[in-house]
Amino acid sequence: MTSPRRLRLRRPLTLALAALFGAWACERGPEPVGEVPAEEALVVLDFQGVEVRVVVDTLARAMGRSVIYEKGAEGRVTVITPRPVPLDTAYAVVESSLRAAGLDLVERPDGVLAVRPSQTKRATVPDPARPETRDLFSQARLLPVWRDGRMVGIRVTAIESGGFFAGLGLEEGDVITEANGIRVESPERSAEVLLELAEARVLEVTIDREGETRSLRLDDVGR
Repeated sequence: MTSPRRLRLRRPLTLALAALFGAWACERGPEPVGEVPAEEALVVLDFQGVEVRVVVDTLARAMGRSVIYEKGAEGRVTVITPRPVPLDTAYAVVESSLRAAGLDLVERPDGVLAVRPSQTKRATVPDPARPETRDLFSQARLLPVWRDGRMVGIRVTAIESGGFFAGLGLEEGDVITEANGIRVESPERSAEVLLELAEARVLEVTIDREGETRSLRLDDVGR
Protein backbone atom coordinates (compact mmCIF):
# COMPACT_ATOMS: atom_id res chain seq x y z
CA MET A 1 0.00 0.00 0.00
CA THR A 2 1.47 3.32 -1.05
CA SER A 3 1.66 6.28 1.27
CA PRO A 4 -0.86 9.09 0.69
CA ARG A 5 0.41 11.86 -1.52
CA ARG A 6 0.67 15.24 0.10
CA LEU A 7 -0.90 18.20 -1.61
CA ARG A 8 0.58 21.43 -0.33
CA LEU A 9 -1.44 24.60 -0.56
CA ARG A 10 1.11 27.08 0.70
CA ARG A 11 1.82 30.81 0.59
CA PRO A 12 4.87 32.58 2.05
CA LEU A 13 4.59 34.93 5.00
CA THR A 14 5.19 38.44 3.61
CA LEU A 15 3.84 40.59 6.44
CA ALA A 16 4.31 39.98 10.14
CA LEU A 17 1.02 41.71 10.77
CA ALA A 18 -0.81 38.86 9.09
CA ALA A 19 -1.02 37.46 12.62
CA LEU A 20 -4.28 39.34 13.08
CA PHE A 21 -5.98 36.41 11.30
CA GLY A 22 -7.13 37.91 8.06
CA ALA A 23 -6.45 41.55 7.38
CA TRP A 24 -3.44 41.89 5.08
CA ALA A 25 -2.68 40.90 1.50
CA CYS A 26 0.08 38.70 0.13
CA GLU A 27 1.38 39.50 -3.35
CA ARG A 28 1.93 36.02 -4.74
CA GLY A 29 -0.84 33.68 -5.77
CA PRO A 30 -1.07 30.08 -4.58
CA GLU A 31 1.27 27.52 -6.08
CA PRO A 32 -0.21 25.36 -8.84
CA VAL A 33 -2.28 22.47 -7.56
CA GLY A 34 -2.03 19.04 -9.16
CA GLU A 35 -4.79 16.51 -9.55
CA VAL A 36 -4.78 14.21 -6.52
CA PRO A 37 -7.60 11.78 -5.63
CA ALA A 38 -9.52 13.23 -2.68
CA GLU A 39 -9.22 10.01 -0.69
CA GLU A 40 -5.40 10.15 -0.96
CA ALA A 41 -4.82 13.88 -0.51
CA LEU A 42 -3.21 15.29 2.58
CA VAL A 43 -3.24 19.07 2.64
CA VAL A 44 -1.14 21.70 4.39
CA LEU A 45 -2.92 25.06 4.40
CA ASP A 46 -0.71 28.10 4.90
CA PHE A 47 -2.61 31.24 3.84
CA GLN A 48 -1.99 34.45 5.76
CA GLY A 49 -4.13 37.54 5.22
CA VAL A 50 -5.27 36.25 1.82
CA GLU A 51 -8.34 37.04 -0.28
CA VAL A 52 -11.18 34.63 0.47
CA ARG A 53 -11.44 33.70 -3.21
CA VAL A 54 -7.82 32.55 -3.31
CA VAL A 55 -8.30 30.23 -0.34
CA VAL A 56 -11.64 28.78 -1.44
CA ASP A 57 -10.65 28.43 -5.11
CA THR A 58 -7.55 26.48 -4.08
CA LEU A 59 -9.54 24.21 -1.77
CA ALA A 60 -12.20 23.69 -4.45
CA ARG A 61 -9.57 22.64 -7.01
CA ALA A 62 -8.10 20.17 -4.54
CA MET A 63 -11.59 18.72 -3.99
CA GLY A 64 -12.43 18.72 -7.70
CA ARG A 65 -15.37 21.07 -7.11
CA SER A 66 -16.69 24.25 -8.65
CA VAL A 67 -17.39 27.30 -6.49
CA ILE A 68 -19.67 30.33 -6.76
CA TYR A 69 -19.56 33.57 -4.77
CA GLU A 70 -22.67 35.45 -3.83
CA LYS A 71 -22.74 39.24 -3.65
CA GLY A 72 -20.76 40.51 -0.68
CA ALA A 73 -18.71 37.31 -0.31
CA GLU A 74 -15.32 38.94 0.00
CA GLY A 75 -12.61 39.72 2.51
CA ARG A 76 -9.32 38.31 3.74
CA VAL A 77 -8.63 35.35 6.01
CA THR A 78 -5.74 33.44 7.54
CA VAL A 79 -5.98 29.67 7.37
CA ILE A 80 -3.14 27.53 8.73
CA THR A 81 -2.78 23.83 9.50
CA PRO A 82 0.54 23.00 11.22
CA ARG A 83 0.66 19.53 9.67
CA PRO A 84 -0.91 17.67 6.72
CA VAL A 85 -4.62 16.98 7.19
CA PRO A 86 -7.25 15.15 5.09
CA LEU A 87 -9.35 17.23 2.73
CA ASP A 88 -12.46 16.91 4.88
CA THR A 89 -10.55 18.39 7.83
CA ALA A 90 -9.14 21.14 5.59
CA TYR A 91 -12.70 21.94 4.52
CA ALA A 92 -13.80 22.23 8.16
CA VAL A 93 -10.85 24.53 8.98
CA VAL A 94 -11.58 26.80 6.00
CA GLU A 95 -15.28 26.80 6.87
CA SER A 96 -14.54 27.94 10.45
CA SER A 97 -12.12 30.64 9.30
CA LEU A 98 -14.64 32.02 6.83
CA ARG A 99 -17.33 32.02 9.51
CA ALA A 100 -15.07 34.24 11.66
CA ALA A 101 -14.85 36.60 8.69
CA GLY A 102 -18.63 36.81 8.43
CA LEU A 103 -19.02 34.32 5.58
CA ASP A 104 -20.62 30.91 5.14
CA LEU A 105 -19.11 28.11 3.07
CA VAL A 106 -21.77 25.59 2.06
CA GLU A 107 -21.97 22.60 -0.25
CA ARG A 108 -25.02 22.66 -2.49
CA PRO A 109 -26.95 19.48 -3.40
CA ASP A 110 -25.29 19.51 -6.84
CA GLY A 111 -21.83 19.42 -5.22
CA VAL A 112 -20.95 23.02 -6.02
CA LEU A 113 -19.40 25.02 -3.17
CA ALA A 114 -20.99 28.38 -2.40
CA VAL A 115 -19.63 31.29 -0.38
CA ARG A 116 -22.12 33.86 0.92
CA PRO A 117 -22.39 36.50 3.63
CA SER A 118 -23.35 34.96 6.95
CA GLN A 119 -26.55 35.81 8.77
CA THR A 120 -24.67 35.39 12.05
CA LYS A 121 -23.16 38.46 13.67
CA ARG A 122 -19.47 38.72 12.95
CA ALA A 123 -17.03 38.90 15.85
CA THR A 124 -15.32 42.23 16.42
CA VAL A 125 -11.59 42.18 15.72
CA PRO A 126 -8.84 44.75 16.34
CA ASP A 127 -8.58 47.29 13.56
CA PRO A 128 -5.25 46.60 11.76
CA ALA A 129 -5.26 50.11 10.30
CA ARG A 130 -4.68 51.68 13.71
CA PRO A 131 -0.96 52.37 14.26
CA GLU A 132 -1.07 51.10 17.86
CA THR A 133 -2.63 47.81 16.74
CA ARG A 134 -0.13 47.44 13.92
CA ASP A 135 2.76 48.05 16.32
CA LEU A 136 1.42 45.61 18.90
CA PHE A 137 0.97 42.68 16.56
CA SER A 138 4.36 43.23 14.95
CA GLN A 139 5.94 42.28 18.30
CA ALA A 140 5.20 38.56 17.84
CA ARG A 141 3.86 36.10 15.32
CA LEU A 142 0.50 34.60 16.29
CA LEU A 143 -0.61 31.32 14.73
CA PRO A 144 -3.91 29.49 15.24
CA VAL A 145 -3.62 26.01 16.73
CA TRP A 146 -6.07 23.39 15.46
CA ARG A 147 -6.87 19.98 16.90
CA ASP A 148 -9.29 17.55 15.26
CA GLY A 149 -10.60 20.32 13.01
CA ARG A 150 -11.28 22.68 15.93
CA MET A 151 -9.37 25.77 16.97
CA VAL A 152 -7.94 25.34 20.48
CA GLY A 153 -5.39 28.12 20.93
CA ILE A 154 -3.08 30.81 19.58
CA ARG A 155 0.63 29.96 19.41
CA VAL A 156 3.02 32.85 20.06
CA THR A 157 6.40 32.83 18.32
CA ALA A 158 9.09 35.32 17.27
CA ILE A 159 8.50 37.33 20.46
CA GLU A 160 10.19 40.73 20.45
CA SER A 161 12.46 41.28 23.45
CA GLY A 162 11.14 44.06 25.68
CA GLY A 163 7.79 44.17 23.90
CA PHE A 164 4.23 43.65 25.09
CA PHE A 165 4.16 39.86 24.74
CA ALA A 166 7.50 39.44 26.52
CA GLY A 167 6.25 41.74 29.28
CA LEU A 168 3.20 39.55 29.72
CA GLY A 169 5.54 36.66 30.50
CA LEU A 170 5.01 34.71 27.28
CA GLU A 171 7.82 32.54 25.96
CA GLU A 172 8.56 31.16 22.52
CA GLY A 173 5.98 28.53 21.53
CA ASP A 174 3.47 29.27 24.32
CA VAL A 175 -0.14 28.63 23.31
CA ILE A 176 -2.75 31.09 24.56
CA THR A 177 -5.91 29.15 25.40
CA GLU A 178 -7.85 31.82 27.28
CA ALA A 179 -7.76 35.58 27.94
CA ASN A 180 -9.94 37.35 30.52
CA GLY A 181 -12.30 34.40 30.66
CA ILE A 182 -12.65 34.02 26.89
CA ARG A 183 -11.57 30.56 25.71
CA VAL A 184 -10.03 30.09 22.28
CA GLU A 185 -12.41 27.47 20.92
CA SER A 186 -13.25 28.89 17.50
CA PRO A 187 -12.04 31.60 15.10
CA GLU A 188 -14.81 33.83 16.44
CA ARG A 189 -13.56 33.42 20.01
CA SER A 190 -9.96 33.94 18.90
CA ALA A 191 -11.00 37.30 17.46
CA GLU A 192 -12.38 38.26 20.88
CA VAL A 193 -9.13 37.15 22.52
CA LEU A 194 -7.13 39.29 20.09
CA LEU A 195 -9.35 42.23 20.99
CA GLU A 196 -8.61 41.67 24.69
CA LEU A 197 -4.87 41.57 23.97
CA ALA A 198 -5.14 44.79 21.99
CA GLU A 199 -7.40 46.82 24.30
CA ALA A 200 -7.85 45.40 27.83
CA ARG A 201 -6.19 47.31 30.69
CA VAL A 202 -5.95 44.21 32.88
CA LEU A 203 -5.07 40.83 31.38
CA GLU A 204 -5.40 37.36 32.83
CA VAL A 205 -4.14 34.84 30.30
CA THR A 206 -4.10 31.05 30.45
CA ILE A 207 -1.42 29.34 28.40
CA ASP A 208 -0.21 25.87 27.52
CA ARG A 209 3.58 25.70 27.89
CA GLU A 210 4.93 22.35 26.71
CA GLY A 211 1.86 20.55 28.02
CA GLU A 212 1.69 22.43 31.32
CA THR A 213 -1.16 24.87 31.99
CA ARG A 214 -0.07 28.21 33.45
CA SER A 215 -1.75 31.51 34.28
CA LEU A 216 -0.27 34.94 33.59
CA ARG A 217 -1.56 38.30 34.80
CA LEU A 218 -0.64 41.83 33.86
CA ASP A 219 -2.20 44.86 35.57
CA ASP A 220 -2.31 48.33 34.05
CA VAL A 221 -1.33 47.06 30.64
CA GLY A 222 0.98 49.30 28.68
CA ARG A 223 1.44 48.77 24.95
